[in-house]
Amino acid sequence: MQPDSQAGLAVIVDAETNEAFQRIYAGLPGDEVIHSTGGLSPFRKDNADAVIIDRSMARRSVIADVERYLAIRPQPIVVFVEKDPDSLAREVVRSGASAFVVDGSAPARIRPVVEIAIERFLIQKSLQDELDRTRENLAARKLIEQAKGILMSRRNLTEDEAYRSLRAIAMKQGKPIKDVAASLLTSLDLWP
Repeated sequence: MQPDSQAGLAVIVDAETNEAFQRIYAGLPGDEVIHSTGGLSPFRKDNADAVIIDRSMARRSVIADVERYLAIRPQPIVVFVEKDPDSLAREVVRSGASAFVVDGSAPARIRPVVEIAIERFLIQKSLQDELDRTRENLAARKLIEQAKGILMSRRNLTEDEAYRSLRAIAMKQGKPIKDVAASLLTSLDLWP
Protein backbone atom coordinates (compact mmCIF):
# COMPACT_ATOMS: atom_id res chain seq x y z
CA MET A 1 0.00 0.00 0.00
CA GLN A 2 2.88 2.35 -0.67
CA PRO A 3 1.74 5.48 -2.49
CA ASP A 4 3.43 5.76 -5.86
CA SER A 5 2.58 8.52 -8.28
CA GLN A 6 3.11 6.09 -11.16
CA ALA A 7 1.03 3.21 -9.79
CA GLY A 8 -2.73 3.29 -9.81
CA LEU A 9 -4.59 3.42 -6.55
CA ALA A 10 -7.87 1.74 -5.68
CA VAL A 11 -9.99 4.33 -3.89
CA ILE A 12 -13.49 3.95 -2.50
CA VAL A 13 -15.44 7.20 -2.69
CA ASP A 14 -18.42 7.82 -0.44
CA ALA A 15 -19.69 11.11 -1.84
CA GLU A 16 -22.86 12.88 -0.80
CA THR A 17 -23.63 14.00 -4.35
CA ASN A 18 -22.84 12.87 -7.87
CA GLU A 19 -21.12 16.22 -8.49
CA ALA A 20 -18.77 15.58 -5.56
CA PHE A 21 -18.05 12.10 -6.88
CA GLN A 22 -17.28 13.46 -10.36
CA ARG A 23 -14.92 16.08 -8.87
CA ILE A 24 -13.03 13.41 -6.94
CA TYR A 25 -13.05 11.06 -9.91
CA ALA A 26 -11.49 13.82 -12.04
CA GLY A 27 -8.74 14.18 -9.43
CA LEU A 28 -7.82 10.50 -9.62
CA PRO A 29 -7.11 9.89 -13.33
CA GLY A 30 -5.77 6.41 -13.98
CA ASP A 31 -6.86 5.17 -10.56
CA GLU A 32 -9.59 2.66 -9.81
CA VAL A 33 -12.39 4.67 -8.25
CA ILE A 34 -15.26 2.79 -6.64
CA HIS A 35 -18.40 4.83 -6.05
CA SER A 36 -20.36 4.08 -2.92
CA THR A 37 -23.35 5.71 -1.36
CA GLY A 38 -22.62 4.31 2.07
CA GLY A 39 -23.42 0.65 1.40
CA LEU A 40 -21.05 -1.78 3.09
CA SER A 41 -20.42 -4.20 0.23
CA PRO A 42 -17.83 -2.07 -1.64
CA PHE A 43 -15.96 -1.49 1.61
CA ARG A 44 -15.19 -5.18 1.88
CA LYS A 45 -12.89 -4.82 -1.12
CA ASP A 46 -9.55 -6.02 0.24
CA ASN A 47 -7.32 -4.18 -2.18
CA ALA A 48 -8.66 -0.66 -1.67
CA ASP A 49 -5.79 1.69 -0.83
CA ALA A 50 -7.97 4.40 0.73
CA VAL A 51 -11.47 5.63 1.39
CA ILE A 52 -12.62 9.17 0.60
CA ILE A 53 -15.65 10.58 2.39
CA ASP A 54 -16.97 13.78 0.84
CA ARG A 55 -19.65 15.82 2.59
CA SER A 56 -20.93 19.36 2.19
CA MET A 57 -20.91 19.91 5.96
CA ALA A 58 -18.91 18.37 8.78
CA ARG A 59 -21.37 16.69 11.11
CA ARG A 60 -21.07 14.06 13.82
CA SER A 61 -22.29 11.52 11.28
CA VAL A 62 -18.90 11.88 9.54
CA ILE A 63 -17.27 10.53 12.70
CA ALA A 64 -19.66 7.56 12.63
CA ASP A 65 -18.81 6.98 8.96
CA VAL A 66 -15.08 6.94 9.68
CA GLU A 67 -15.57 4.51 12.56
CA ARG A 68 -17.78 2.27 10.42
CA TYR A 69 -15.17 1.98 7.68
CA LEU A 70 -12.39 1.32 10.18
CA ALA A 71 -14.47 -1.39 11.85
CA ILE A 72 -14.53 -3.22 8.52
CA ARG A 73 -10.79 -2.85 7.87
CA PRO A 74 -8.12 -0.45 9.09
CA GLN A 75 -7.28 1.75 6.13
CA PRO A 76 -6.45 5.35 5.25
CA ILE A 77 -9.52 7.56 5.25
CA VAL A 78 -9.62 11.05 3.77
CA VAL A 79 -12.51 13.35 4.69
CA PHE A 80 -13.34 16.31 2.46
CA VAL A 81 -15.96 18.80 3.64
CA GLU A 82 -17.00 22.14 2.22
CA LYS A 83 -17.68 23.63 5.66
CA ASP A 84 -16.83 22.79 9.26
CA PRO A 85 -18.98 25.18 11.34
CA ASP A 86 -18.68 23.11 14.53
CA SER A 87 -14.88 22.66 14.26
CA LEU A 88 -15.03 18.87 14.19
CA ALA A 89 -11.63 18.39 12.51
CA ARG A 90 -9.86 17.15 15.64
CA GLU A 91 -12.66 14.76 16.53
CA VAL A 92 -12.76 13.35 13.00
CA VAL A 93 -9.00 12.77 13.02
CA ARG A 94 -9.17 11.25 16.52
CA SER A 95 -11.87 8.88 15.27
CA GLY A 96 -9.30 7.52 12.81
CA ALA A 97 -9.32 9.66 9.67
CA SER A 98 -5.87 10.08 8.16
CA ALA A 99 -6.74 13.47 6.68
CA PHE A 100 -9.47 16.09 7.10
CA VAL A 101 -9.67 18.83 4.47
CA VAL A 102 -12.05 21.79 4.52
CA ASP A 103 -12.90 23.47 1.21
CA GLY A 104 -10.04 21.81 -0.60
CA SER A 105 -11.41 19.11 -2.88
CA ALA A 106 -10.31 20.67 -6.15
CA PRO A 107 -9.37 17.83 -8.53
CA ALA A 108 -5.68 18.79 -8.61
CA ARG A 109 -5.45 18.35 -4.82
CA ILE A 110 -7.18 14.97 -4.52
CA ARG A 111 -4.32 12.59 -5.43
CA PRO A 112 -1.64 14.37 -3.35
CA VAL A 113 -3.93 14.44 -0.30
CA VAL A 114 -4.72 10.72 -0.71
CA GLU A 115 -1.01 9.86 -1.08
CA ILE A 116 -0.13 11.81 2.07
CA ALA A 117 -3.01 10.17 3.96
CA ILE A 118 -1.77 6.72 2.92
CA GLU A 119 1.76 7.57 4.04
CA ARG A 120 0.51 8.95 7.37
CA PHE A 121 -1.60 5.81 7.87
CA LEU A 122 1.42 3.57 7.20
CA ILE A 123 3.57 5.54 9.65
CA GLN A 124 0.91 5.35 12.37
CA LYS A 125 0.39 1.63 11.71
CA SER A 126 4.13 1.02 11.97
CA LEU A 127 4.27 2.89 15.28
CA GLN A 128 1.25 0.98 16.61
CA ASP A 129 2.78 -2.35 15.56
CA GLU A 130 6.03 -1.42 17.32
CA LEU A 131 4.12 -0.43 20.46
CA ASP A 132 2.19 -3.72 20.37
CA ARG A 133 5.44 -5.72 20.02
CA THR A 134 6.99 -3.81 22.91
CA ARG A 135 3.96 -4.52 25.11
CA GLU A 136 4.08 -8.21 24.18
CA ASN A 137 7.80 -8.37 24.97
CA LEU A 138 7.27 -6.70 28.34
CA ALA A 139 4.42 -9.08 29.17
CA ALA A 140 6.60 -12.06 28.18
CA ARG A 141 9.47 -10.75 30.34
CA LYS A 142 7.11 -10.39 33.27
CA LEU A 143 5.93 -13.99 32.88
CA ILE A 144 9.50 -15.24 32.65
CA GLU A 145 10.56 -13.25 35.71
CA GLN A 146 7.62 -14.61 37.71
CA ALA A 147 8.36 -18.18 36.63
CA LYS A 148 12.06 -17.76 37.50
CA GLY A 149 11.04 -16.44 40.92
CA ILE A 150 8.93 -19.50 41.58
CA LEU A 151 11.68 -21.87 40.47
CA MET A 152 14.20 -19.98 42.61
CA SER A 153 12.05 -20.20 45.73
CA ARG A 154 10.67 -23.74 45.30
CA ARG A 155 13.75 -25.45 43.89
CA ASN A 156 16.35 -23.29 45.61
CA LEU A 157 17.91 -22.27 42.29
CA THR A 158 19.89 -19.19 41.37
CA GLU A 159 18.36 -16.79 38.88
CA ASP A 160 20.65 -18.08 36.13
CA GLU A 161 19.83 -21.71 36.94
CA ALA A 162 16.10 -20.95 36.91
CA TYR A 163 16.40 -19.29 33.51
CA ARG A 164 18.47 -22.17 32.10
CA SER A 165 15.86 -24.60 33.42
CA LEU A 166 13.04 -22.72 31.68
CA ARG A 167 15.08 -22.49 28.50
CA ALA A 168 15.87 -26.23 28.56
CA ILE A 169 12.18 -27.11 28.92
CA ALA A 170 11.28 -24.70 26.12
CA MET A 171 13.85 -26.25 23.81
CA LYS A 172 12.74 -29.78 24.71
CA GLN A 173 9.08 -28.94 24.06
CA GLY A 174 9.81 -26.77 21.03
CA LYS A 175 7.97 -23.82 22.56
CA PRO A 176 8.90 -20.21 23.23
CA ILE A 177 10.23 -19.68 26.75
CA LYS A 178 7.35 -17.30 27.52
CA ASP A 179 4.86 -20.12 26.81
CA VAL A 180 6.71 -22.45 29.19
CA ALA A 181 6.70 -19.72 31.84
CA ALA A 182 2.97 -19.15 31.32
CA SER A 183 2.29 -22.89 31.61
CA LEU A 184 4.27 -23.05 34.85
CA LEU A 185 2.32 -20.14 36.31
CA THR A 186 -1.00 -21.60 35.15
CA SER A 187 -0.23 -24.99 36.64
CA LEU A 188 0.53 -23.36 39.99
CA ASP A 189 -2.83 -21.56 39.87
CA LEU A 190 -4.55 -24.95 39.69
CA TRP A 191 -3.15 -26.01 43.07
CA PRO A 192 -4.75 -24.53 46.19
